[in-house]
Amino acid sequence: IIEQHKASITVIKKELKYYLTEGVLTEDFMMDKLEKILASLRDCNVLIRWTMLHRKCSNKKFREQIVDLMGRDEILLILMKISQFEFKLKQMLQSMLKLKKERWNDYKKESHGRMVELKQMLQSMLKLKKERWNDYKKESHGRMVELSEYFSGDKPLTRIKKNSKLQQWFSYLAAQIDSLDVNGESNVEGRKLLKIMNALEDVQRYHQIDNSLQIKQFLLDTAVYLRKMVRTVHVRDEVIATLSIISDFSYAWEIMAEYVKLMQAYIKKDPKVVLLLRAIFLKMVSILDLPLSRIQQCGSEDIVSVSEYYSEKLVVFVRRVLDIVPVTMFDMLFHIAQLRRTSLHVLPLKFERKVLKEHAKMDARFNLAYNTHQISVFTEGILNMKTTLFGVIEVEPQQLLEDGIRKELVYRISKELNSNLLSIADLDSALIAVGDKLGSLQQSFEHIQDYIKVYGLKVWQEEFTRITNYYVEQESNRFLRRKIFDNQSVFQSEAIPIPRFLAYKKPNAYNFSGRVINELLSKTHFTDCIYADLQQAWYKPSNMRISVGIRTFNLILQGLGAVGLNGLDQLIGYMMVAELQAFTKQFHRKIATDSIKLLMQFKAKLSGGDTHKMQSMSYLPPAALKLYQIYLSEFGAHKYFRSFGQILSSVGQKQLIRIQMNCALNFQAKIDSKMLTCTLETLNESLLKDVKQHYRKPAEFAYPDDDNTVLGDLAEHLNFIGICNPLAKIYITSDPLPCLPLVLLLHIQQQLERLAWNAAFNSLCYITSNQLFDATPYVVGILTVLKQFHPSYTNELIALLCQFVRCHIHHQAEQMGSSSSQSSSSSSSSSLDIPKIARNALHFMDLMCKYGAHVDRKDVAQYLPAYMFDSYNLSK
Repeated sequence: IIEQHKASITVIKKELKYYLTEGVLTEDFMMDKLEKILASLRDCNVLIRWTMLHRKCSNKKFREQIVDLMGRDEILLILMKISQFEFKLKQMLQSMLKLKKERWNDYKKESHGRMVELKQMLQSMLKLKKERWNDYKKESHGRMVELSEYFSGDKPLTRIKKNSKLQQWFSYLAAQIDSLDVNGESNVEGRKLLKIMNALEDVQRYHQIDNSLQIKQFLLDTAVYLRKMVRTVHVRDEVIATLSIISDFSYAWEIMAEYVKLMQAYIKKDPKVVLLLRAIFLKMVSILDLPLSRIQQCGSEDIVSVSEYYSEKLVVFVRRVLDIVPVTMFDMLFHIAQLRRTSLHVLPLKFERKVLKEHAKMDARFNLAYNTHQISVFTEGILNMKTTLFGVIEVEPQQLLEDGIRKELVYRISKELNSNLLSIADLDSALIAVGDKLGSLQQSFEHIQDYIKVYGLKVWQEEFTRITNYYVEQESNRFLRRKIFDNQSVFQSEAIPIPRFLAYKKPNAYNFSGRVINELLSKTHFTDCIYADLQQAWYKPSNMRISVGIRTFNLILQGLGAVGLNGLDQLIGYMMVAELQAFTKQFHRKIATDSIKLLMQFKAKLSGGDTHKMQSMSYLPPAALKLYQIYLSEFGAHKYFRSFGQILSSVGQKQLIRIQMNCALNFQAKIDSKMLTCTLETLNESLLKDVKQHYRKPAEFAYPDDDNTVLGDLAEHLNFIGICNPLAKIYITSDPLPCLPLVLLLHIQQQLERLAWNAAFNSLCYITSNQLFDATPYVVGILTVLKQFHPSYTNELIALLCQFVRCHIHHQAEQMGSSSSQSSSSSSSSSLDIPKIARNALHFMDLMCKYGAHVDRKDVAQYLPAYMFDSYNLSK
C-alpha cells in the first residue's frame, strides 16, 4: 500500500500542476471532463487522507515508513494545491450561476447550516439548467428551420436546387430539438441529443452540404449548442453528493493543529500564501457536515447552536493561523518605533542650511520607509481575501486583520506596562521609560495606519482603555468579596484576550496598576513624609526634598494617559472602601456594650446631663482637663485605639493622592480639550441647579425617569477630566456607629498632645530624629469617615472640639486669675496666650474647614467665638 501511494504522489503532483496551470481549467473543459476531474480529485483526497491519518499509526515501524514517505511541508503544499483546485472549480461554477434566483431549500434555512460552497455552485448550475437549455434549443431549432428554408430553394440568396427531402429532414430535426425538455430524465434527453448530433455529423457527408461552407458552419454552430445542452442536462444532484464525499476533510480537524506553525512559516516567508490557505480553510468547513447531517435528520432544534459552535471553532482556528501576520507586523513596527525614538526627532522650525544633512538622516529615513513598505506588503495577503463564509459565520478580511492587530497590540501594550513597571526602584524613571516606549509605539502605529487600512488612533484608544480598565478591575479583586473573573469581565474578550502575566504576580499587587499605587503609597506614607498643601507635594523632612509632587502625577499622565490615571484613582477608591469597611467592622467589634455605657457617661458629664441637645456643649464641666485625661487613659491604652489612627491616616493619605490625581487630570483636560471641559462644567452646573430646583419644588420640577442615564454618564465624564471632589463622596453604607464623635474626640486629644504647628509645611506634624507623623492625612481621614454618616456626627465632633478648646482656655484663665503675684501689665500681655494643646485643636479645626467639603467656619462659629478662631495664631 505504501509503495502504491508513493507511486501516486508523482502522478498527483503532475495532474495538479496541469489543472492549476492558468487557462486550463475553463468552463468548457470542466463540463467536458467532469468525471475525469472528479476522479483526479478523489485520488488526491485519498492520498492526503491516508497519509495524514497514518502518520498517527501506533505501529512505530509503519509510522516511520509513512513519515519518510512525505514530510509535513510536502503534505501541506499538496493540500494547498488540492484546496486551490477545489476552490478554482468552485469559482468557475459560481460564474455559471450568476442568474441563480432560488436559494437553499427550507430545511437548510431553518437550520442555518450551509453546505460547502462547491455544493452551492453545482446546485446553482441546476437552477440555470432550464434557461440555458431553452437558449440552446431555440438557437438549434432556428438554425434547423433556416436550413430547411435554405433547401426549399425559395430564398433569393440561394442558388442551389430545391431538395424537399433535406428540407423535410431538417424540419424533423427542428421538431425533435423543440420537443426536448430540461425537466425530463437526463439520460433520455442526453441520448436524444447524441442521436441528433450524430445525425448532423452524418449529414455533412452529403455532397450538396459538403460543398457549401455556409451550411457546414451552420451545422457546426448547431453542434456546439447541442453539446452545451448535453453538458447542462448532465448536471445532477448526484454530482453534489459525490463532491461532498470526495472533498470531506473533517478527519483532519485535530491533525491540522500540527500544521499551524508550518502554515505560519509559509505566510511569514510569502504573505500571498494566505490566498492558498483560504482554500484550506474553506475545505475545513466540511467539519460541519457530519454533526449537522444527523441532527438535521432527527429534526432537532439544536442544529442552530451546533452550527454556531463548530463555525466559531473554525473561525478561531483561522485566527490562530493568521496571527502570524500581526505578530510579524509588530516586530517590524518595533524597529519603526525604535527609529523614531532614537534616530528621527522632530525637526526644528528653523535651522541653518549647513546642518540640513545632519537633520535629513537619509539612512534612518530609508529604513523607516523600507519597514513601512514591508508592513503594507505583509498585510496585503489578508486584505486581498474576499468575504468568506465559514459555516454560519461570515468573516470579513478587513475585520479579521483588524482583530489580529488589536490582539497583538493588546499583548504588546500589556507586556510593556507589566515589564517596565515590574520592580519599581525609581517610580519617576520607570514612568518616563513607559511613557517613551508607549509614546513611540503609538506614533509608529498611527504612522502605518493608512498602509494597513486601520484607524490607528481609534484602535489604540479603545484597546488601551480596555487594558487599563481590565487590570484595575482585576487588581480591585484584592479588596472585593465577590471576585470578578475573566468570564465575567466586560473588558475581557475571547477573540482579543488581555494577558494576565501571572509570572509577574507579587504578594501585594497582581499587575502594574497595583505596583504603581503601592509605590505611591510608600513614597507618601504619613510616617515618612509631610504633605505641603501650598506646594501640592510630599516632602522628606530629613533633606527637605520632594518625594512625590506635581511632576510625578504628570509623569503618570504621560506614561499611562488620562485613562490610566483615572484607573489608578478608581483603584485607590476600592482600597479606601476596604479600609472604611474594616474601620466600621472593628468599631462594632471593639466598642462593646460596656464601652458604650462608659462613653455615654462621659458625654453626660460633658453636657451637664443633657445629651440630646447640641447647645448643651456650651457647658463647661468642672475639672474638665482631669475628666479628659481619665477617659483618655481608659480608652487610649487599648490596641484598637492605635489601629483606628492607622486606618484614619491611611484613608486620608489616599484621599490626598486622589485630590492630586484629579488636579492633574483637570489641568491636562483644560489644555488638551478646553471646549469639552467647559461644556462638561456648564452641563454639571446646570444639572446641579435643576436638582436643587427639584428638591425645592418637587411638583414643578420632576426628577428624571429611571431610564434616563444623563446623571451617570455625566459623572463618568467628569471623573475623566478631574471635576470631582473625593472628600464629598459616600463610599460605604453602614449602621450608625454609637458614640463615634466621642471616640474621635479622645483619639484627636491623644494626637494633639504631641503635635506642633510647622510653619514651613503649614500643617500640624510631629517630627523627631526617629519618629514622624503628619496630621493632614489624619484630618482628611476623619472627614472621610464622618462623611459616611449623618451630618449630626460632624456637628457633634466640632462641638466637642470647641468645648475642648474652651475648657483649656478657661483653665488657663483660672490659673492666671489665681496667681496674685502677677502684675496687671503682665496679665494684660498674657491674656492672648492660649495653651498649646488648645492652639493645636484650633489648627486641627482649621484644617477640617480647609479640606472638608461639608465643614466650614460657620459650623465652628456656632460653638466658638469667631474672634478666638480668627486670632488664635497671633498668640505666643
